[in-house]
Amino acid sequence: GGALVLCELFARAGRHRRFVRPLAGALLVALAVRTSLQLPTWRNDQTLWEQALRVNPLSWRGWNNLAVLANQRGDFAAALPLTEQALALRPGYPEALTARGFARRGLGQVKEAEADYRQALAADPDQPALLFLLADLLQQTGRLDEAARVYDDLFARRPHHVDARINAGVLAILRGRRDEAIAHRQAALRADPGNTDAARNLAIAERQASPSP
Repeated sequence: GGALVLCELFARAGRHRRFVRPLAGALLVALAVRTSLQLPTWRNDQTLWEQALRVNPLSWRGWNNLAVLANQRGDFAAALPLTEQALALRPGYPEALTARGFARRGLGQVKEAEADYRQALAADPDQPALLFLLADLLQQTGRLDEAARVYDDLFARRPHHVDARINAGVLAILRGRRDEAIAHRQAALRADPGNTDAARNLAIAERQASPSP
């Protein structure tokens, strides 16, 4: 690159260094202009990965990162084919399976989303964030006992996962286990004392657990 050219110029200049300095200055100006022209390409993550894929269209990480960005925007219809492209280049890639599952769930394809999550976990089981996604899917579709088992697996790996503790507290209430709900919400508050959702849910659970006067 330009920096290497500058180093080479000064290394070879010797006693002619005074003639090299003007040339080096011109090269620095040229480098600055080129960098300024590239700045629009790198102004955010989206354009960064789009440019990376123009350079290397076989980058499965690039396609998957664009899918993740689309999922973050809630554009699940755009995310889905991007994950398919990543998986075509690297079949079984856990991050792409997770992103595809997330997009499918957003599109209402619940069974397919669950299959993607489970396949990703089979490839890489030590993924608390993925366990959370699977447990939440099971909980939202009424499979409460299955969801509870996944939360147990998650807490064995990451006991201070605040969002999972809050969700598990709701699940415990649905299963009629108020003491368990209180324990989950207390754990959430220990991990994040300022979490207003955990505090509010704990107060509700404690009121429900208290005997009526």
